[in-house]
Amino acid sequence: MKMQGTQPLFVLLCAAAVTFCNSQAIEKEVVVIGGGIAGLAAARQIVNRGRGRFSVHVYEARRERYGGRVWTNRLKNPRARGLEVDLGGNTLNVVNQLTNPLLNLTRDLELETATISNAQFIVPWLNKKYSDDELMQAMIQASTIISDAVNSTRHQGTDRSIKDAIDSQLKEKGVGKEDVRSLLLRSLPSYVISEYSALHYQADSLDFGYEQVLLDGMGELMDRLVSGSEDEKPMKIRLRTAVRQVKVDRSQGKVTLRLKDGSQVTVDEVIVAVPAPVIAKGDLLFEPSLPKEYQWAVSQIGMSDGNKVVVEFDVPFWPNDHGVFIAAAQHEDDRGFLQTWLNIHKVLGKPVLVGLLFGDAARRFESLSDEEVKDSVLQKLQSVFGNDAVSSKNIVKILRSAWTSDQWSGGASSYPKVGNVPKLWDTFAEPLCPNVYFAGEHTVFRGHGTLHGAYASGIRAADLLLSSYCEEKAKEEERKRKEEARRKVELKKKKKEQGLDTEDDEEKEEEQTGEEETVEEIDESVKKEVKDEL
Repeated sequence: MKMQGTQPLFVLLCAAAVTFCNSQAIEKEVVVIGGGIAGLAAARQIVNRGRGRFSVHVYEARRERYGGRVWTNRLKNPRARGLEVDLGGNTLNVVNQLTNPLLNLTRDLELETATISNAQFIVPWLNKKYSDDELMQAMIQASTIISDAVNSTRHQGTDRSIKDAIDSQLKEKGVGKEDVRSLLLRSLPSYVISEYSALHYQADSLDFGYEQVLLDGMGELMDRLVSGSEDEKPMKIRLRTAVRQVKVDRSQGKVTLRLKDGSQVTVDEVIVAVPAPVIAKGDLLFEPSLPKEYQWAVSQIGMSDGNKVVVEFDVPFWPNDHGVFIAAAQHEDDRGFLQTWLNIHKVLGKPVLVGLLFGDAARRFESLSDEEVKDSVLQKLQSVFGNDAVSSKNIVKILRSAWTSDQWSGGASSYPKVGNVPKLWDTFAEPLCPNVYFAGEHTVFRGHGTLHGAYASGIRAADLLLSSYCEEKAKEEERKRKEEARRKVELKKKKKEQGLDTEDDEEKEEEQTGEEETVEEIDESVKKEVKDEL
């Protein structure tokens, strides 16, 4: 009876002890290298779902900001709403609502969005303008041509550039160079970017569907990821923290991060969320070196050149019923150079145009002086809207990006070059166990070069870490190793019982499998299991 009376107290003491032990459990330390959208997505996922198990910090090399290739640059215009100073990725693809998690995220966070649509296509030297139904019909016919170009390439089984594939189709169908369909197709970013693969072409990775914008700028989404919503803890970010080397100590199960300032930090897990060129150029080193397949992948994945120029005028002079203006290129050197202009006045009421650059033109643009940029902008806009409309207007402010020469970017985004295969992107989707994971748009093939692809890669990397992927993988490999060890012992036992000479057979088996492990080399735990069975 006394035991029964004390049992509830005993249970309470046990429960209290368990609670205390759990509260004292040591959290694993995680560092996310890179504060772009992929790194922030990974960190947010770990903060939300790894409470009590993981402590996470984001290390960002840039001195004044996080966001990576998302940059709402208010440094010279602190009163800007946001969209009118976006210099990086700032449009969400709406082609497939199911494959873009950012569409739901922006709705959940109640971020104000707008749609930039209703394009006008302009052929300056012919003094022609296409819009509404006329342009829609031309675009439908052009999309059929590009579809035929891609399907023809896939049928042949030999890769070629989307430029060559389109040119071939235009010639085959007898479409002239000044036909609106031809001019439209030759204005596509994928046509302009060097050696863009036709075999692996995805229309919504670059050319079509980028219509939705955030009025407060894409930087607002980055800020919300960092701060968290009402019931979420803010994440911890260290700016001016450039990681020089990732050193993995397998024996201790730790990772040492050697920083550019000479200091070092030892943690349990790392998510590497820097752009591919940062690794390819050796700005981030690994010890031991990355496996050959990772080195090969990062050296082969295409990296596009792309830039923006934001131009604010004293007054708007362009038609406000169109959200996008696309100017055809008369000469090869003009392709990719400020052919596309986004009308910010239509959605914000501010006299701002944003010009887009792609390919070699984007790279050349970075070497221009401020005065040369201003002259180029005015010259291009005069060809699009006419001298009289532009000449009397004053430029108030110009902002421009330079993603290719940016040390921590090395380009705009990844893309499949001719000869590339999807496996190159898949390589970095696989963690380097026991404790190094990767995130970034270069680690997903379906969604490469996109904001939603980068975001999804961060969620994937975090989920792998949270699910103890590497630990489970190690257990599975150990199980298979033990099974193989038992199989060898059982085979040897069976052959001994049959009086057969096993030495030659074992040597042949080792040559076939490439294994040199003998029964004596099996670890103690396996030996014990084998002895018990014998």
